[in-house]
Amino acid sequence: MTDEIKRSLIIIGGAEDKKGGKEILKEVCSSINKENDNLVIATLATESPMEAGERYKRIFKSLGVRNIKTLDISNRNQAFLEENSNKTEDAALIFFTGGDQLRITSLIGGTPVGYAM
Repeated sequence: MTDEIKRSLIIIGGAEDKKGGKEILKEVCSSINKENDNLVIATLATESPMEAGERYKRIFKSLGVRNIKTLDISNRNQAFLEENSNKTEDAALIFFTGGDQLRITSLIGGTPVGYAM
């Protein structure tokens, strides 16, 4: 018997509105239960993970999301840590910050975190 996993992929371009009406980010948040689901902010692509993670955490909290975690992976070894795999497995939504998107596959391709996603 095969388990069928249904997930959605929402792709947005860079420089979305983070300060005004935040219409795109509101739409992203509408795909989850903001009271109960886990949102994970993946800062893999950016060279400023702490700043990006905190900025998006504030934004998503202001949009009513209650359970927010940050996935900071700056080297491949961190993509093998169980705590990071658990974050992605428990996520209803994984939001990737901007930056060099090639870094994502370089860091997590073929790792437990990558498979969990």
